[in-house]
Amino acid sequence: MTWNNTWLWLALIAALGFGTWGCTESGDDDDDSAGDDDAGDDDAGDDDAGDDDAAADAMVSGTAGRETSTCPPYQDGMGTLCMFLLQTCADLGTEVASGEVASADMSFPTNTVDFDISDVPDGTFQLFGFLDDDDSGCAGGETTGDFFVSGDCVEVVVSGQQDVSGVSITFDAKCP
Repeated sequence: MTWNNTWLWLALIAALGFGTWGCTESGDDDDDSAGDDDAGDDDAGDDDAGDDDAAADAMVSGTAGRETSTCPPYQDGMGTLCMFLLQTCADLGTEVASGEVASADMSFPTNTVDFDISDVPDGTFQLFGFLDDDDSGCAGGETTGDFFVSGDCVEVVVSGQQDVSGVSITFDAKCP
């Protein structure tokens, strides 16, 4: 082997990562690369089931109803159901996740509307919501004619990215 060929082989070995130097054990993930997609690792850069990352994949679902009358009438008790998981009750600035249900019908006090909020992280949250009866939208909070929760929010705990179902919230007030 000539001197030039030796340098060529050394350059090739260096370009290939020195063979097996720096490799992990068979079946062991490096647990710190954000771009891989292996289940069983603990990086935050993938969405694989079974790993330990802090992805927000849980869902909170339940029903919303009302116990207040439609008097004074503003609209028809139909609109968009706006649901929020908050850090602090009734403070939309602390929103963690939210969901909307278009064409929600609360025209009768006995009507309930199913909702779900997806992409929820683990934690303890306050469920707040309102029925947007005047078509002003969910952003910014309740406005004239909307049903809402005037008192305490409903506490929801998400743990281990397990879905939470059967949550019930009752609107007890209406914006004048």
